[in-house]
Amino acid sequence: ILVRVDPVRKTLTTLAIPRDLRVDIPGVGYAKINAAYADGGAPLALKTVSALIGRPINYYVPINFRAFRDTVEAVHGVYIDVDRRYLHTNDGYNDYAVIDIKAGYRKLNGLHALEYVRNRHDDTDFMRNARQQAFLRELKRRLDVSNVGTGVVDLVNALKKNVKILPAAGHSLSLEQLYRYGTLLSSIPRKSLVQLRIEGGGEQISGVDYVVASPEQMAAQVQAFLDPHPNG
Repeated sequence: ILVRVDPVRKTLTTLAIPRDLRVDIPGVGYAKINAAYADGGAPLALKTVSALIGRPINYYVPINFRAFRDTVEAVHGVYIDVDRRYLHTNDGYNDYAVIDIKAGYRKLNGLHALEYVRNRHDDTDFMRNARQQAFLRELKRRLDVSNVGTGVVDLVNALKKNVKILPAAGHSLSLEQLYRYGTLLSSIPRKSLVQLRIEGGGEQISGVDYVVASPEQMAAQVQAFLDPHPNG
């Protein structure tokens, strides 16, 4: 997920990229975009995504499972309208993560929130992306100063313990700057949160299943990401 914060226009924009998106990976050729990380780690992944949107990326933020859980706990859980029951118990054949979350409007703690956004046993990557974006909207709600109060401090402390924010284009990030970013995020109104995702059609090429987006689809989403219009 790409995140762009505009401190002048006070907008927060996210762009979800499907992991099976077919792209030209520098030095590798056309492959699924998640192969960039597998083949060259964060540097190649950043180079690939930067080439995809035609802009440099300032920071790379890897979030592990513990960091995700602690982030949710830092805002005292996240309320989400769960669209259906998510249930999976291992039967000895499908060794996937166990999940049991009932449908309805409910508060998810760190562990259940992680299960909710990770689940992909019986839906598509597009559906999971949509679910993750819905969760981010509600996480933003919990980050709002009017609702959480000291949540920004708790959030930054949780990230400080578990997340190493890496400069991707010569940009270093001090703890003081991290607090400033946290305060900025909490000050952006929810109506100025713009969520986008790259969509395309499924296509099999040389026996491999890809998500293929046309140049026009890509250009439109990238333009909307770089120049968002929350009320448009």
